[in-house]
Amino acid sequence: MASGPGPTSSEPAEVYPVSEHPGAELVFGICYALGTDVEPVLEALKDYIRRYNYKPEVVRISDYLRNLKLDLEPRGDREADRMHYLIDAGNKAREEAGRNGEEEHNDFLALAAVAKIAETRSVGSDGSREPHANTIHIIRSLKRPEEVERLRHIYREGFYLISIFASEKERKEFLTVHKNLSENEANKLIARDIEESDERWGQRTQKTFHLADAFVQLGEKKYEAELERFLDLVFCERFISPTMDEYGMFLATAAAVRSSQPGRQVGAAILNDTKDVLAVGCNEVPRPGGGSYSEGDDDDARDHRLRKDSNDEAKREIEEDILRRLAPPLDRDKRPENLEGTLERTKLFDITEYGRAVHGEMDAILACARSGTCPRGAVLYVTTFPCHTCARHIIGAGIKRVVYIEPYPKSRAGKLHGEAIALGEAAEPEGHKIPFVPFVGVGPRRYLDLFSMELGSGSHRVRKIDGQLLVDFDRSKVGGPRVAMMPTSYQEREELAVKEIHDTMERLEGNLLWR
Repeated sequence: MASGPGPTSSEPAEVYPVSEHPGAELVFGICYALGTDVEPVLEALKDYIRRYNYKPEVVRISDYLRNLKLDLEPRGDREADRMHYLIDAGNKAREEAGRNGEEEHNDFLALAAVAKIAETRSVGSDGSREPHANTIHIIRSLKRPEEVERLRHIYREGFYLISIFASEKERKEFLTVHKNLSENEANKLIARDIEESDERWGQRTQKTFHLADAFVQLGEKKYEAELERFLDLVFCERFISPTMDEYGMFLATAAAVRSSQPGRQVGAAILNDTKDVLAVGCNEVPRPGGGSYSEGDDDDARDHRLRKDSNDEAKREIEEDILRRLAPPLDRDKRPENLEGTLERTKLFDITEYGRAVHGEMDAILACARSGTCPRGAVLYVTTFPCHTCARHIIGAGIKRVVYIEPYPKSRAGKLHGEAIALGEAAEPEGHKIPFVPFVGVGPRRYLDLFSMELGSGSHRVRKIDGQLLVDFDRSKVGGPRVAMMPTSYQEREELAVKEIHDTMERLEGNLLWR
């Protein structure tokens, strides 16, 4: 299966050493919260893609929803009704797709996008579908983590998720001013889009957003420079290095994977103004003498070793205490029907105070204390938005800025410390307030792919040939993406490798060692 010819170039082939598949196609998924003015971002993305002699092809999942027979009627003819209808349709489609099987199909709409891409392919002489040369498919928009997982499973390294950040203020303004919604309607739609009460079929934008390979921001058209830089990296620009935020978040993510906690892995890194790493930390059970338990410790007493979660145990004890007070133990049969378990949906089960693990942010701050390093005036990078307990220590430690990726709805940091914390995208603190800002840049999961010369999954990055630095970068002459989406299966590539070695051995009149 050939990928087709790449862009013609007068430059020697070795000047732009990319993959073995010049012109290899890619798939971009787009994630954004409802109310984001996404059209200018997508237009900029398409314009930048064309610079590389690539063609952007947009696949709109909402178009597919309109063609489904779901027995749903719009709530009215207003813009708010149309938006609610599309959310209803997506939920209904996921629900109906899972009715006839044991497994849920929350990735159903991603599969619809895949089918749309597949049906546009021409069929080769052997009956196989041919890849699209010099094409990037843009899927908008993804709303569930399962959709991202399935697309990564199908397209592997050739799939990139781009998340577009817009502040709540920007989204409300867009919905009320440009879409003519009332403030109440805008608030309801924004809340529904972020995370619906129906966990099985509903939208999960908040849980999907942080899975991105690249994060860009809407405000002040910052997305233009951010998308340009991201695409330059994808197409093998050699001398772009990580920003300090990208570096700090990669360190935090590396620290996070040390954690053995059953709920989530959280990592943190503290860097000072001169870009020195002061400390890293993760959420893990503390060990006597300092630090936390880790793999290989003889006295390992982490939660999975003890086979219990102390926080879950405490929540169940509190739940049982409440139920006991509502109906005495001797009258358990008189308790309201289905009362047990209903408290799981209340804020009671949001508490985290009874966990044994030190949180990642606190672990990093304690590491500073153990080494005699002052974190005052430093920046804290953390994979998940700090909880209210950590927030108070961050404030007290003198941290000047906090950067996070994954939101944490359970945190009450903003409510409890509004006088000390500025939430949002502001790069500079408001007076004495500490900005807690969302991460922007290349996500940690693609850090090595796009920045390393040889450790990522893409082709080796060459920065000089015969002593000459390759500092000039001509977007119109790149051969293809650094990390190519292979048009063949691993078995087909294996067969090609076998044929190549057989042909070579035959030419050299040799024999394979195992024959």
